[in-house]
Amino acid sequence: MPDISDHPRARQPPSKSFSSTTHCRAKALPSDLSIITMTKYDDFDWDELPAEAQEAAKVLGFTKEMWDADQEPKECNKSWKRLPDEQKAAAGVLGYDQASWDAS
Repeated sequence: MPDISDHPRARQPPSKSFSSTTHCRAKALPSDLSIITMTKYDDFDWDELPAEAQEAAKVLGFTKEMWDADQEPKECNKSWKRLPDEQKAAAGVLGYDQASWDAS
């Protein structure tokens, strides 16, 4: 898996606004908008994603256009328990596990 710690935006706070009702991308919690739940690639544009992350995003229903516009597929509204194994594995590539998916 690539080391993204040197990515120029890996050290910056997120610049995009995110939905508070879905699981896939970072979100601000309704009780305190300063708290952000993020995974490895939340602040990356599609073209900045490694090929493995792009493939994982596709398995979850993302397209390049959706990812770059911060739009989320319906799969992002499912609980971890309702995701098929292939989508759980894809979510894992993007940095999620059951606890972080269901918490976001």
